Amino acid sequence: MLPNIQSLLAHNSFQGAKEGTLRHEQVVYGKVNKIYPNNTAVVQVGRHSFVAKLETSLTANEQYWFQVLYDNQMLTLKVLEQFEQPILDSKNKEKHAAEQLMKKWSLSDKAGRLLRFLLKHNLPIIKNHLLQAAQWLEKTEHIDAALQAIKLIYENNLPFTKETFEAMKALGNSQPFYKQLIHVRDVLESLPQRTETIQKLLEQLNMLLEGQAKITAKQWNLSLLSHWLSTKQTDAQPAFSLLQKLGLLPHEKTEMELLQTVEKQLFEAKHSPMSSIEVKKELAKFVVRLQTAMRLENNEQYERQFRFLLSLFQTEEINEVQLVERYKSLLFNKHLSKSEHQLLEAIMANDTDDWSVNGGDRLAKEIKQIIQSLGLQYEADLQSAVKAKMMKDVSFDELKPLLLKVLQEFSSNSIVKEVVESTIYRLTAQQLLSQEHGPIQHIFLQIPLRLGEQLTDVTVQWHGKKRENGQMDPNYCRILFYLQLPFLKETIIDVHIQNRVVNISIVTEMMGLEPLVTAMQPMLKENLEKLRYKLSAVKVVQAEKQNQRDDSSLRFSAVQLVHGTYSGVDYRI
Repeated sequence: MLPNIQSLLAHNSFQGAKEGTLRHEQVVYGKVNKIYPNNTAVVQVGRHSFVAKLETSLTANEQYWFQVLYDNQMLTLKVLEQFEQPILDSKNKEKHAAEQLMKKWSLSDKAGRLLRFLLKHNLPIIKNHLLQAAQWLEKTEHIDAALQAIKLIYENNLPFTKETFEAMKALGNSQPFYKQLIHVRDVLESLPQRTETIQKLLEQLNMLLEGQAKITAKQWNLSLLSHWLSTKQTDAQPAFSLLQKLGLLPHEKTEMELLQTVEKQLFEAKHSPMSSIEVKKELAKFVVRLQTAMRLENNEQYERQFRFLLSLFQTEEINEVQLVERYKSLLFNKHLSKSEHQLLEAIMANDTDDWSVNGGDRLAKEIKQIIQSLGLQYEADLQSAVKAKMMKDVSFDELKPLLLKVLQEFSSNSIVKEVVESTIYRLTAQQLLSQEHGPIQHIFLQIPLRLGEQLTDVTVQWHGKKRENGQMDPNYCRILFYLQLPFLKETIIDVHIQNRVVNISIVTEMMGLEPLVTAMQPMLKENLEKLRYKLSAVKVVQAEKQNQRDDSSLRFSAVQLVHGTYSGVDYRI
């Protein structure tokens, strides 16, 4: 699997599907409109007309099955067969075309179903592709999802390989991406023995799934420690009590006993004993170093130093998600003193205020970190490093390279192989669907993100021009957000930006959303103006109810691809 995927992503040019183009070896049904000398003719295929060279003499106004061939870029149409019953003007042309080709090629029922699907969606009919895909369908449980995957391959003109098919199929998985990552984590945690790679992968999964909770817990911890170690006694005592209630400091020891323990462990080399005030001053300096590490986003240094700090108090490390819940539960604890409640409320409110002021920057930073952690740039970096003979510069600690390494280490473990392989394919799909050609760039991303209390998938697509500096032009672009929200359920937000004028469409099943959108519009307009954008309109578009739609189409509804010609993309945005 690994060499196949690396080979797949080594393609530096994927030609996006264009309406009105014919592919080599594609089978089409056409009408000869006009015949010219030298076996050249105007042939109508669907709504389009083509000037092509004919291999044999044909009759004008007759309809034929042709095979498309290119000889030195010259379009040649080879006649396969002429049928008595014309198709182009028939009301049931798809049905008749399918019947004729099924009979000619002796196709199985599943191949026939695929053929009808391709005809219905005006997708290319290429015999070897058809027979190859029919074999894939024979081994597939969810046929509708498989057909949608094949449709994506054709629409984006991706390599027609088993790996591409599996990647597109994985993208349409009914299980959300974040739940898939949780399942991978659960399987790995159940293993009796953990290799170094497994441990690194678990750390990466925890960061992706609990990233915001980790940041929040770190900020609250440092703030509470700072209050305890401050010289202001009105803050120090309630802060110490809260640290004990949260489990960050042991319950059974007094402050004096804890400080004596710290002095022995941290300052035992000193000849003269230190007072509790001096110990607190030294600890306060340590907390400042932690705050600096966090501000500089040096997570490794922070984690190492914070674990060391906890070890001084002989306490166990606590999961950040659980710790955030403890903070929130403690806020409603009736047994807290007034000073404890006020301090806790102030610390948590300060973080909320910071979100309201810097929320956009913080969210952007978090999303950027998540994208980097997925390892979507891994194959490109690896290829560049091999060429430059700089392998030491390649990071193997991101999600995708770690998954690939686990797949190699546990190739004989069928359970691990299944969950890891499907996740790799899902990441590969994102890479394949993110392409560029010249100045036009299309980026497709699906990431796990915690929105408030809920962990969800956020699918984002950008389509626009690249500037000379390699970044997308913010003056002209289109952005699609696909969200699964607790109240609005399946929601698509379509943002069009033309010369910094913004038009937004909200596609949702929820009824009666217009008054809320109208009420929020002035605030949105004001915030966009701060960024030098002008809001033109926000409209709500009513979507169909889920039970009225095909389930497989629903799963792929996040992939609203804008067709074009693309070749490789840099994820460092």
